[in-house]
Amino acid sequence: MLSNPRWLFAIGVGLLALHPLIWLIKTWISPAYQSNGFLVALLVGGLLL
Repeated sequence: MLSNPRWLFAIGVGLLALHPLIWLIKTWISPAYQSNGFLVALLVGGLLL
């Protein structure tokens, strides 16, 4: 399974995207940034359902 290049590529992309995603979520939650991004993300997610 891991010898397939597509799986390796998908794992690599996931690992590279993980850190920016964690940073983005932390900026939404942190009161220092005064962001409404988390609320907007929830509303957009609700529209997609």
